[in-house]
Amino acid sequence: MSNIKTKKLDGPYYEIESETPQETFSRFIKQATTQFIKETEIKGFRKGRAPEDLVIRQIGESALLERAAELTLSSEWPNILKEKKFEVIGHPEFQIIKIARGNPLVWRARFAIIPEVSLPDYKSIAKDVVVAESGKTITVEEKEVNDLLKWLVTSKAKKEQPSPKPDDDFAKSMGNFSTIDALKEHLRENILLDKKLKEKERIRVAILEKIAEKTNLEIPDVLITTEQDKMLKELNDTVTQMKLQWDDYLQKVKKSEQDIKNNYKEDAKRRVTYGLLLRAIAKEEHILASEEEVRRQANAILEQYAPAQREKIDEGHVREYAYGIIMNEKTFQILEKSD
Repeated sequence: MSNIKTKKLDGPYYEIESETPQETFSRFIKQATTQFIKETEIKGFRKGRAPEDLVIRQIGESALLERAAELTLSSEWPNILKEKKFEVIGHPEFQIIKIARGNPLVWRARFAIIPEVSLPDYKSIAKDVVVAESGKTITVEEKEVNDLLKWLVTSKAKKEQPSPKPDDDFAKSMGNFSTIDALKEHLRENILLDKKLKEKERIRVAILEKIAEKTNLEIPDVLITTEQDKMLKELNDTVTQMKLQWDDYLQKVKKSEQDIKNNYKEDAKRRVTYGLLLRAIAKEEHILASEEEVRRQANAILEQYAPAQREKIDEGHVREYAYGIIMNEKTFQILEKSD
């Protein structure tokens, strides 16, 4: 059993110092030795058949102990987190303090945990926002419908000759529409639905903004940096979907990756803040997402991709994303119904 000392640092940061028993570390030295024997090629021997002493002489004792330490940390770190009930953000910073054969392995880890959120009266805040922001009449102007119809005609004109006209024949070519008026009514309904969804999202953001104003929350830099990286990847994926090269895009906008990442800092901080608030409220309200709900949501996400694309998608990430969507939606529903 490892001897573990925990130290609270400033903010959400902690330090753990652990002494892994000599017996345990020796076991991982043997495991590392076995790995190197399988990996190392030595003249005169088939790969994986060289004597242990020759392999160690070739790779060096320090490389062997370093691999053994990595194996030790990979095994012990998850168990320590489970025992201490830490929810760690990102990757810890490990430091080996003492390492030698026939001795315990002494190591240290510095890390940040998901900060505790002391929530205000979020239901009252949400109620005030909903009352103040709701009731807006949402309408669709005729010009909006005509502009969308014009865009559809223009888009189809690029693929067909002669160019189509916005008439009943064009409406029939767009689907189950007998007249151009039926198509326009369908477009009107879609525009209205889009506006309602955007208004709903606007009110939800307003709720989170007000709750955030009343919450004293210290956000670790690592969370903001991670979110900036995530936003940068989202942009990269969008550029790729547009059939553009990333380097060409950077040249066109006259910015480096770091410039874009720096510009994302405030938005990243806002996204992290809102995420922490939603997580804390979900925990307070005992909100759960069932396995069946996650499965259905994940399948709905995957159906948006072509079969060839689905094979390249990490299903674990999709399920994690689906879980987040469900939890956030349930949390927002509680906030919107606050009374």
